[in-house]
Amino acid sequence: MTNDTSIPVRSLPHSHRHEDEDAGVRIELPMTAHDRRRVRRIVAAPDGTQFALELPTGFVLQPGHILHRAEGAVYIVTAAPEDVLVAHPCDVEQAALLGHLIGNLHRDIEVSGGAVIALADAALADRLQRAGVPFERAHRAFHGRALLENQIELGWGRSELAGACLAWRAAGTAESGAALAALARRVHAAKTIPAVRGTSVRLGTRTLSLAQRLYPDEVTNLVIDPPHHAVVIGATARALGIDAEPMLLALGHSLATATLGAAMRCMPVSPVHAQTLLTEMHKPLVRAVARVQANPDRSLFTCTPALDVRAHHQAFLHTRLFQS
Repeated sequence: MTNDTSIPVRSLPHSHRHEDEDAGVRIELPMTAHDRRRVRRIVAAPDGTQFALELPTGFVLQPGHILHRAEGAVYIVTAAPEDVLVAHPCDVEQAALLGHLIGNLHRDIEVSGGAVIALADAALADRLQRAGVPFERAHRAFHGRALLENQIELGWGRSELAGACLAWRAAGTAESGAALAALARRVHAAKTIPAVRGTSVRLGTRTLSLAQRLYPDEVTNLVIDPPHHAVVIGATARALGIDAEPMLLALGHSLATATLGAAMRCMPVSPVHAQTLLTEMHKPLVRAVARVQANPDRSLFTCTPALDVRAHHQAFLHTRLFQS
C-alpha cells in the first residue's frame, strides 16, 4: 500500500541509463548494494519527492539507472558509500584464487585499477587472510555490477566470438576449405579441457547437421573438421549471407542465455531476474563484439589456467550441483 504523495515506479523509463539522455537537473538517489535489490519500498529523494518502488521481484537496480523523469529533473540511482574489502592480488595465480573464493560466496565484485572490491564480510575477510591475499578495509561507493557484466567486460565469451568472426571471414576467401580447416584446428588446440572441447564439437556437429537440413543448397558442401560450434556458426552465417555483426551479437546473446540458465539452476536467480540481467547485458555485448571484430586473431585465446584446472576437476567430483 502506497500513500497519496508517492510516485509509483513499476518499471524504469524506456531509456533508463543516464548516459542515454541528459535532460534536466540530476537528482541523485544514493543506495547501498543491498538497497538496490530492495525493489518494493518507499524511496525519498533529497528534494522531498517520494517514490513507491513496485518493480518485479528479482530486479536489481544499478548505479546510473534513471528511476524517474519529471519536467526539469531526472532522478538517478547512485552507489552510496559502504564498508568494502579491497583486495590486491600479487599475480595471476593469486587473482584466480581470489576469484574462486569470492565466487564460492556468490558475491558481486567491482574491478578497478588491478584491485578487486567486494562488500565487507567477516567470512570473506577470514578466507582472504587465510589464503594470504593482501587486502584492506575501506568505506567507499561500491558499484557492484550485474551478474555477467564484469565477465563480459574482462573477456567472457571472447574466444567463441573470435572463432565465429574468423570463420565468417575465412568462409569468404577463395581457399575457404583450407582456411576453415586451419581455424578449426586452432580452436581445438585452444580448448584444453576435454569436457569443454567435446561439448563444443558435439554442439557444432548438431548445428551443422540442422543447417544442412534446413538450407541444403547453401550449406550442404560446408565441411569443418573438427566442427567446433563457433566455427560452424561463423561459416554457416557467411554461407547464408548474414553479416558478421548481427551473427556475433546473436551468438553472444545465446552464450549469455546459456550462462544465465546455469545460474538459475544453482544460484538464487529467478527467471524474471535472468531476463532483466540479459537486458542489462545488451551494451556490454555490443562492446565485446566490437572489440573482437577489431582484432579477432588477438582475441582467439583462453588463457585462464586456474579456471581451466577447476573446470577439469568438475568431471571428477563425487557430487555435482547439476548435470552440465
